[in-house]
Amino acid sequence: MPYVVKTSGIFEEFDEAKVVRALVRSGAQPDVASRIAAEVKSEAQDGITTSQIYGKAHALLDELNAKAAARYGLKKALFQLGPAGFAFEKYVGGVLSAHGYAVELNVKLRGACALHEIDAVASKDGKTFLVECKFHKEPGVTTGLKEALYTWARLDDLSDSGGKFDSAWIVTNTKVTPDAIGYAMCKGMRVTGWGYPPGLGLQDMIDCQCIYPVTILRGLDSESRSRLMAAGVVTIEELKGLGREGISAITGLGGESLESLLGELEGLTDKKYSDTGGF
Repeated sequence: MPYVVKTSGIFEEFDEAKVVRALVRSGAQPDVASRIAAEVKSEAQDGITTSQIYGKAHALLDELNAKAAARYGLKKALFQLGPAGFAFEKYVGGVLSAHGYAVELNVKLRGACALHEIDAVASKDGKTFLVECKFHKEPGVTTGLKEALYTWARLDDLSDSGGKFDSAWIVTNTKVTPDAIGYAMCKGMRVTGWGYPPGLGLQDMIDCQCIYPVTILRGLDSESRSRLMAAGVVTIEELKGLGREGISAITGLGGESLESLLGELEGLTDKKYSDTGGF
């Protein structure tokens, strides 16, 4: 069994089932996912990295199911919302809105001891949350106890000045450390990260409403992506809403490149579920 090097530097045995689950989650049929995972495993040698496994699986899936391949690229697409965090903040606002939250971005509020610029304020079902968006541009970087302490301290200062928040909520595009999770659970603070909570993580929120970032689209080069984010267009729903002329005007794409992009957009905005319960 080949050994894999994780982004943290830790070695572990190649987990074929994990590759299958990720591919099926992206929309690949179970038999297709199993064939791809088996092929990747057969070619893998000791010391292969998780990013190399991802690259091989993504290339094979792309040959068989382009739409599923786009969804399989979600984690990498979130990293490309950087290098700064504002595009991620706006994207998180879009995800929360898709789940029925009323969202305000970049809200400045005076606490008892300091002025705070809140990434987002989200309200739903009579509850209001102070949302802290923690964006990381590289894999292997986690959101830890320091971020949890910082977020709760901001909530505490605002509460001391009469703020009407029910709790705080950290949303991050990477994993959350056990210490941060333990602290959040103790304080009654929400945490949403990559794979956490199980079945209710960020990718689950994204997948069930198909609220994907524009960076998931392979038909956009880096310059086109930068133009869209500079224009405040961060979700494919927003991009599709621009129409052919609007997309061309912002990205500069035309001809076959534009047609290819429009074709890629089809199907990616079809919601899987209308129910947003649990989020």
